[in-house]
Amino acid sequence: MRFLNLMNALRWRGNPITKLGKFYFILIIMKIIVVSISFPVYLHIARDLELAVQTGNLAYVGIALNFLGYLLVLGTTVFLASLIIESYLYINAWGYSKMKEIGLVGISYGSAIMFLVIGYLILIGSYFNEAQCLLEQIPPPQSLIANEIVALFLIGIGSIPLFLGVIILVIVLSCISFTYDIEEAQMALFMVIIQMILNFAGGMIRITSPLAAYARGIFEVILGIVSVVTNLYLYRTFIKLGSIYDEVKKNPELLNRSLEEISESVSPIKLKDFARNKRIPYEWLISRLKEEMDNGRISGHIINDIFYPAQQRDSNEKQK
Repeated sequence: MRFLNLMNALRWRGNPITKLGKFYFILIIMKIIVVSISFPVYLHIARDLELAVQTGNLAYVGIALNFLGYLLVLGTTVFLASLIIESYLYINAWGYSKMKEIGLVGISYGSAIMFLVIGYLILIGSYFNEAQCLLEQIPPPQSLIANEIVALFLIGIGSIPLFLGVIILVIVLSCISFTYDIEEAQMALFMVIIQMILNFAGGMIRITSPLAAYARGIFEVILGIVSVVTNLYLYRTFIKLGSIYDEVKKNPELLNRSLEEISESVSPIKLKDFARNKRIPYEWLISRLKEEMDNGRISGHIINDIFYPAQQRDSNEKQK
């Protein structure tokens, strides 16, 4: 049964929101693989640095830098590839769901990609060049330091829209939790914040000693566990949200009946509460309601997500 559930999670089917959720499940698998590789490599790096301290041979530092470069290539490749795919999926989900905040996440991620790609390419090149110099027992040129500064500057610029995208994702998860009463969205929101804090803390760790290398390896395991839990809740959140859209897509009469109920109402309706109770997509409800109002089939007006029927306004005017 668990195997069938796993295969179903990996099957690339469903609406754009469901596909977004399934991609987070794929990221869980990728994160487990990356952490499984990186942890023993960090232990190897720590051992190389210990040998460098014991023997005074800088060639061991060069070997450690080489391995750090390989880890950077692995982590950066997975990170940037996932960021590109996430950006595409969020923008697709925006077009399908009409939830503009989801689209802003994709746009923010997309804006960060160019700076991050160039920055990480320069940084990776600098790591390997510096490692080669140490292996050949020659001092690294000053140009390498300049390249690293440029790389970190570009990565810093790319991190700004990336950070903004994460903040918007937190807002999206809060809206999903409130509007659709999906408990996993609240947990995903909490875990995204925790992961963001840990990512920032991880960036402060500089491997300048064997102890720092050991600490980084342990930290990667902790961050990996947090990332897996975060992606699991994101997977469940978007799968559940996608199923709500699927239900209305398969049964359009659910939305039609809801619109009829709104048209027959004589009292104000809080549309977000209404959508949550009816288990229909709020954005689709608003879009169709405005369309019906423009066509004259429903009379009333919307203020702050509250629908005020024309019957109530007429009644108030008569009382006056």
